Amino acid sequence: MAGMFQLCANLTSLNLSSFNTRKVLEMSYMFNGCSRLNEIKVGADWVISEETGTTDMFKECGVTHI
Repeated sequence: MAGMFQLCANLTSLNLSSFNTRKVLEMSYMFNGCSRLNEIKVGADWVISEETGTTDMFKECGVTHI
């Protein structure tokens, strides 16, 4: 999932409540450059473990609510 939404500058909100991230190992730069993104909805299966890479996951991102 690394860089999945990277540079999607026109995104304002995302509903990721159906995503199951329990086995994901890399989320680095996932929302990097999403400057207008201010809300992400996640569900109970949105899990980030200690082993998950999250380098600059929200770099230059406008998220205020998760």
